[in-house]
Amino acid sequence: METYTKIKASFDEIAREISEKQKLYIENARKKKAPTASKRNSHSHDLHTKYFPRSFSEPNAVAIEDLTHKYQELDEVNIESDIIRERQEDINQIERLMTEVNQMTIDMATEVEAADSKLEQIHENARSTKENTKKALVEIGQGADYQKKSQKKMCCLIWLIILGVGAVSYTHLTLPTNREV
Repeated sequence: METYTKIKASFDEIAREISEKQKLYIENARKKKAPTASKRNSHSHDLHTKYFPRSFSEPNAVAIEDLTHKYQELDEVNIESDIIRERQEDINQIERLMTEVNQMTIDMATEVEAADSKLEQIHENARSTKENTKKALVEIGQGADYQKKSQKKMCCLIWLIILGVGAVSYTHLTLPTNREV
């Protein structure tokens, strides 16, 4: 049981470390990719003044191409942030699954402990039954010996009674009787 506890603690520690590293990775990725609100506003103002001069004339082709390129970059950043968000959701799902597995492992350990005590009781009962069986066999053997001895004694007693009755009968028949008196 001690080994199980050590393994479980090690597993929990590794899971925590992985979760912390993934959270740091995601936070760093967000910091690198997502501009702050002030940067976004100043960036859009810079783009506006660069590509839309004060005269409300149409922007030139280079400006349109540059804007298209910038929007593509923004789309890539959005896609990357979506990927990061999906990864975070996957990580959260894995964390929930690990928690469930951990709970199932704890439940299993509890069941094993309960079964272990039951198995120990069964083992003790089997040992006790074995000892009692050995004692019973010895007592049956002694009982058989006593029965044989008692049968011999009974036979001897019956023979003694028969001999006694025969001796009394013989003496009674062989003695002269005084009938004349």
